[in-house]
Amino acid sequence: MPFSFSFSSIQFENLIAGKRLSLTADKFTPLSPDKFWSAFDDYLTLQQALSGHPDVILETGDNQPANGVGATIRFEYENSITRETLIIYDPQKRIWKIKLPEANSIFSFYELTIRVYPISDVGEGSEVTLTLDFSVQGNNAEERAKNLQLLANLPEYQRVNEINNFILQRDGLRSSFEVDIYCPAEKLWAIIGTWEDVSWVQHSLDVRMLPGGGRRIIFPQNQIIEENLIYADDAEKTLVYEVTKSIMPVILYQGRIKLSAIDYQSTNVQYNNVYLPKEGLDTQQVKAGMDKSFKERFDWLQKQFDSRSISS
Repeated sequence: MPFSFSFSSIQFENLIAGKRLSLTADKFTPLSPDKFWSAFDDYLTLQQALSGHPDVILETGDNQPANGVGATIRFEYENSITRETLIIYDPQKRIWKIKLPEANSIFSFYELTIRVYPISDVGEGSEVTLTLDFSVQGNNAEERAKNLQLLANLPEYQRVNEINNFILQRDGLRSSFEVDIYCPAEKLWAIIGTWEDVSWVQHSLDVRMLPGGGRRIIFPQNQIIEENLIYADDAEKTLVYEVTKSIMPVILYQGRIKLSAIDYQSTNVQYNNVYLPKEGLDTQQVKAGMDKSFKERFDWLQKQFDSRSISS
């Protein structure tokens, strides 16, 4: 908690005090059911990885379990103490359910159920069904609508993406690359920091912008890579993105590039990535191939933008 669904079917002005509402959303993850379900192995660790949970504390008094059914966390949310208790953990059916044991400032009742299913017998990925049963606090319809809007305003796919990222950061392979380029940091960042500009991407021919901060990069032989922008900061000259579709042998990929001025005419470029190989592949072979590919890309980047190479 909090969570995100489509609220277009709810008439806020007709909310009745104490009325129970139920909303369901189906989301896709490229992870297998077993891999995605592995995020739920440890209650506290997962909850700490989810947004909206500042300063999460595991309650251990009164013989409360540290993990599994009955485990309870506590944190402050919207100016009130909120507790969430795990009430179902079923690894056979892959069902995970939490509830608020008592009301907080937003909800008088709250239960969230997550179910994980295979896409098909042969398909890759999983379907994650999220069901939220709740009723909102408020002395009148206007207050209740305001509280409900807190959920409606959250970005879609939030929880599934957060769990994907939790697994990626926990289990992913990592590589780092670094190169110095004889080019001012501001000039280089004007290219790399512009999401619509892919001239710094080796072999790229064109780019198409996609909804929600995405882009599709076109390469020779009709090959494509689709990416989403996660974070870009002009002051830090840092860009973080994720790959959502490519021919790379990975199911999740996140890259981070940071520029640091060495002096007024030279820039240090640092690139870090973390990725999960497709299941069944030899991880060391995948890493060796990925490292070789990115080493070539950054050798090319140096030659392409280093003014000493250009002028020679």
